[in-house]
Formats: sequence, structure tokens, C-alpha cells
Amino acid sequence: MGISNKYHFDWINEASKSEYSRIRKFLSNRSVVIGIGENAPPPSLLNLLGNIKANYQACDLYPVNEATLKLDINDLSPLVGKYRSYIIECLRTSFFLSNKKKFLKDIAQILVPGGYLIIDFLIGNSSFPSIEWNNIAEYNSVSCHFKTTFYDERLIEEFPEEVKNFCAHAKRCPIKKRIRHFIHSPKEHKESMKRLKELKNLNINNFRTRLINIISP
Repeated sequence: MGISNKYHFDWINEASKSEYSRIRKFLSNRSVVIGIGENAPPPSLLNLLGNIKANYQACDLYPVNEATLKLDINDLSPLVGKYRSYIIECLRTSFFLSNKKKFLKDIAQILVPGGYLIIDFLIGNSSFPSIEWNNIAEYNSVSCHFKTTFYDERLIEEFPEEVKNFCAHAKRCPIKKRIRHFIHSPKEHKESMKRLKELKNLNINNFRTRLINIISP
């Protein structure tokens, strides 16, 4: 569960930095590196590459520039047989996967032997509502339920204000967001509001217990 992009990528760096030197030895300045679900290299990938000038290919279902290849994570055919990548990075995107086994099989065809897949798979799913990003116009009103990955015991200790703000936001979702959600996704609106009601008494004192119950398989 990410507080923000900054903290999410800090976690990625912390989790993978022990492998950086090994991965860098595997790369050259012309190595192909693919980012799935990205329009530009994320901070964690830039830290990994360092001074290596790899050939980076961004892939996203909603490209914002001509350099980004339009790609659905559930259909990697535009990459299979056309790219041989040393690294494929796929962060904050795995919750869109409909068939994990097929995805990994296709990835194996794209990676060179010994290549690296860097991905943050979910550990336990939930339909915990997305307060900030759900059914918004710039993503063609695609319905995307936020899915919690895991509970980090440091969350409340290190980010108490953020947790308090999240609880307050969840208990009193701004009316503009409710209206926008209803306009773009009227069918899902009722269910989303039902989930929000379940968070009515959420606060920093019961946050840990409530969240662990939500993410339990």
C-alpha cells in the first residue's frame, strides 16, 4: 500500500538495491529495457541504470507521447517476437492482470536468457475503495478498484498524519468526487458508496486492525 509515488519508489529501491551490482554487470549501453505501465522511466529504474545508457521502451495503455508504445498488460503480442529485453519493469500495474500465468509465459519470450523481471505483485487482494483514482475521465472512465498489497507495521509510526488524513477522507468522501464517480460509472457508484460506509468509523486507532482484516485472503 503506497502513501505516494515517492515512498513507493523508495520501497522499491530498498527492496532491490542488493541486486543492483549484479544486474548492472549484465547490461551494456545498448541493452533494451522495457517499462510496462509507464510513459517514462520511473525513479527506481533510473537509480538502477545509473550511467548505463540503455535503450528504454515505455509501454502503457494510455500513452502520453509518441515514444510510448500503446500496450494492454493482458496482451503482450506487440512485444513478443519483436523485442528482446534485458530488463522488464512493471510497477503498480499487476492488479490489472487477468491471467498471471499467461503474462509470465509471454514475459519469458520477451526477456533474453538470464534477463530480469522487476514487478511488485500483489499479496492478498481486496476491493478497498480507491478514493483518489477510480473511474476518472482521463483514463476513459475505466473501473479500477484499489487493491491493498500488504500491511507495513511502520505505516502508522512513520506517517501518522497521512493515515489520519486518509481516514478522514475515507469517512467523508468529497461530494465532487462522488458526483464525478456517479457520472462516469453509475453502475459501480452504489457499490463504491457501500464500501465507503463500511469505513465510517475508521480512525488511526483501529486502522491497523481494519486494514489487516481487509487484506486477509
